[in-house]
Amino acid sequence: MRKEWFFAAAVALATLVAALGAVQWLAPQLLGVPADLQLVQVSREVPPFFDGVFRDEDYESDEFLVADTYIIRARPLLSDQGGLGPHDILGFRNREIPHSASIITIGDSQTYGNNAVIDETWPGRVASILANRRLYSMAVGGWGAVEYLEIFDKALRFSPRLVVVAFYTGNDPLESFRRAYARERWASLRPAPSLQLSQMPPVTYPPPESEF
Repeated sequence: MRKEWFFAAAVALATLVAALGAVQWLAPQLLGVPADLQLVQVSREVPPFFDGVFRDEDYESDEFLVADTYIIRARPLLSDQGGLGPHDILGFRNREIPHSASIITIGDSQTYGNNAVIDETWPGRVASILANRRLYSMAVGGWGAVEYLEIFDKALRFSPRLVVVAFYTGNDPLESFRRAYARERWASLRPAPSLQLSQMPPVTYPPPESEF
């Protein structure tokens, strides 16, 4: 009889320990475990947020554009040099990142303002005449409609009253075709699924005199 009671007590204790372990693993807040003592499981497929924003290779790169998982991104914290920059920590051309912005501008190099100082870009000129309103520019050279759509919901995080998407007819249609047909992520944006990337309309640059 004593052995049976001992065995039952051992089973009960083991069950209790296992239950507490499961609770601590799945719902540590029920046990009052402080947040700073909890472990965070890191995904191997998706890098941690800070590793994406503060990547050493981005700051050490000599390239203007840096590689990213989905869209072209400009080098973060680029200084104001040669008509380019300054860039904020996200790689957009701004002197700072606001908590909120009244106006967001989204576009490509025409909105970024290649070869123009930041205050002489069209977003910069608009910002200079705003009264008590903050403008934040989210533009990167080489972007097209696919990137505009991809970044739009991120722009809404700034709680803007107005979002201006500057579609540049000079090359945005071609860039948008290339992006949509190159990545399965944007397959839903393909107006004709039967087309292939190799069927992208050819463009001659500079254009022949017959097209002037």
